[in-house]
Amino acid sequence: MRILIVVCVFMGICAVSEGCSCLGPLTNKSFGCRSDFIIKTEVLSDMRALDPKDPFNMYFKIRTPSHIYKFKGSKAGINFERVYTAENSAMCGVTLDKGFTYILSGKIDTTTKRLTLNSCVSWIEKYPISLQSRVLLKLFEEKKVDCSQFSEP
Repeated sequence: MRILIVVCVFMGICAVSEGCSCLGPLTNKSFGCRSDFIIKTEVLSDMRALDPKDPFNMYFKIRTPSHIYKFKGSKAGINFERVYTAENSAMCGVTLDKGFTYILSGKIDTTTKRLTLNSCVSWIEKYPISLQSRVLLKLFEEKKVDCSQFSEP
């Protein structure tokens, strides 16, 4: 009986400690390579819940992107007024500050036509950005970045 209790406690601790974990390397280049889109936009709202019962359905309102550096696929039907993420970092969610301009990258949910962000694939950099980031964005825009070394997470 004692062993069963110890095993149950251990399993409970493991379940609680399991959170978001990403495969490296985590650099702006790897984020950009693994992303479906890279945009420059201003965040217009704090995090909001589309469905309060679903912690993976949170979103931020954004201004229509002022610049698109990379976009895979068709833009038809894509909602460019919101970016979706999980509620907190333990679920790989990201936090953005209302009123600031960012470089954002992430995945496109092809079913819902949503721009999605998560801490494993999203390049999130608040303006002003570094010279190194500006150079990298230009290279992405010109399709001159070699992404062959980065596999999907």
